[in-house]
Amino acid sequence: MPKQRKFKRNYPAYFLMPFLIVAGASWFLLIAIKERLIENAYQNLEHEALLVAGQSAGLFSEGKKQFVQEIVRKWETDTGQRYTLVDPTGKALADSREVPDRMENHAGRPEFQEAMARKTARSVYEEPHGDTQWFVVASPILSGEKLKGAIIVSSLQSKATDEWKDWVVWSLVSFGVAGSLLVWAIGFTSRQIWQNFLKIEKVAGRFSSGEVAAELSTRERDEFDGVSMALNQMSQSMNERIQELTSQRNEVEAILSSMVEGVLAVDPQEKILRVNDAASRLFGVNAADVCGRRFQEAFRNTELRNFIKQALESSQPIDAEFLVQSDGEKIVHARGTSLKGAHNNSIGMLAVLNDVTELRRLENIRKDFVANVSHELKTPVTAIKGCVETLLQEASPDPDMSQRFLNIVLKQADRLNAIIDDLLSLSRIEKDSEDQEIALEDASVLSVLKSAVQASSIMAENHGIEIELDCDSNLSARMNPQLIEEAIVNLLQNAIRYSGDGKRVRVSVHEKNENLMICVQDWGIGIEPRHHARIFERFYRVDRARSRKLGGTGLGLSIVKHISLAHQGSVSLESSPGRGSRFCIHIPI
Repeated sequence: MPKQRKFKRNYPAYFLMPFLIVAGASWFLLIAIKERLIENAYQNLEHEALLVAGQSAGLFSEGKKQFVQEIVRKWETDTGQRYTLVDPTGKALADSREVPDRMENHAGRPEFQEAMARKTARSVYEEPHGDTQWFVVASPILSGEKLKGAIIVSSLQSKATDEWKDWVVWSLVSFGVAGSLLVWAIGFTSRQIWQNFLKIEKVAGRFSSGEVAAELSTRERDEFDGVSMALNQMSQSMNERIQELTSQRNEVEAILSSMVEGVLAVDPQEKILRVNDAASRLFGVNAADVCGRRFQEAFRNTELRNFIKQALESSQPIDAEFLVQSDGEKIVHARGTSLKGAHNNSIGMLAVLNDVTELRRLENIRKDFVANVSHELKTPVTAIKGCVETLLQEASPDPDMSQRFLNIVLKQADRLNAIIDDLLSLSRIEKDSEDQEIALEDASVLSVLKSAVQASSIMAENHGIEIELDCDSNLSARMNPQLIEEAIVNLLQNAIRYSGDGKRVRVSVHEKNENLMICVQDWGIGIEPRHHARIFERFYRVDRARSRKLGGTGLGLSIVKHISLAHQGSVSLESSPGRGSRFCIHIPI
């Protein structure tokens, strides 16, 4: 018992002094490492600044603003540093992260002033609206003896701090391991330690039930069998739980990554918790870069920010639609709801985002189609009704007047019949294409084109138009001859209508990029570029009055487009006002 009391009395002194020595040595080592890391960071920045300064003298020319902005962004992509190009007045000309025109003037910054004195300067810059600090190096840019400006290279202080923290963690772990070994070595010399290890065994038993997550290794000694068993049980239990959590996390990640809809989670302070791949693509951001940042810093869309605020304040799900400028203009439908925690408390909001651009475009096309088909059908019906009412009101109608009105009725009936025929034809082509019921066969291209030219010859003769045909007699392709002939006839009739009397129309065939191109070219009035995107829509007309006067139904080009699609091909247009038009059907060979 006296030895026990003596050991207990001196026990702190046995390990406290070695612990203090190890702790002091580790602290001084960490201080030295931190200074070395900071020095390395500055040396890297100085190296980058001097390297870039030698390449930047020619970037101060007028008219290169966009080019210079792209150059400095590429520098940051290559090195991970931030670059700012500044003229001698302190104005930012380009910045790899910010819009130069929105940046403050650098004339009052000490590193810039030293750079203007033709020195390479170091400094630490702290952002005015945050706690972010930067290591900054400024270097003059010279063109011969002339001072052109300065290049400022910056690196987040947190990079060096994070690396130093890793060293701190490593040192603490090493210190803990060394201390544990020291305690174990001291305890190994005394019998009383075994009693303490019996207590550890009881605690380790609680560890194995999941109360504490810890891990400990021991030497193989008979006295430690109970401790080893308890710790092994604890380790096994913890491993199983970790694997279960990892599996669940991977499942959630897989689900979010596979979703077509964008998912965005934000906490009550508007910090971004999660962004899935679909949302990243939708807004053109990197999920790893924006997570953890405040929403207004990561996303520049005002409507989306307002939607997030409303969703955070609302206890009910809300919906909204807004425009997003990312890789073109997109229409996004958002549904936001409260994000619940483990205790059913609100921990933020969750937004599900859908790109409905194509859906809205199709809705507009449907609305336009309904309006146009109603108008196109109503026009001839109105004319027929007017003529019939006039004839009914005349007690003894003049034969010539009756004949004239009947001719009008016949003409409008023919027009109505043509519209219905084209609508039925278009519907049949679409249905057969969707059902893959269009029969394709190897056919002579020249034979099909001759039939189309012959079908259009009378109309061409009436307008004094010559149709030229340029096609290899041995050329064949897998097609539906009747449909291709119908498409070419539509293109020829359009070309004849809008060419003017005495002109010529050319039909040519050639191969390009494993496609057969059948082109119909005229030298008529042409089509303005603003109409090209919609020219193949149903009932779309460049000049409605002129089209009706010339007898078109407004469906011919739409039929051509769907015949091309039925052959797994496409249709293209080249045209400009006064120079004519060139329509080409592309069919895979």
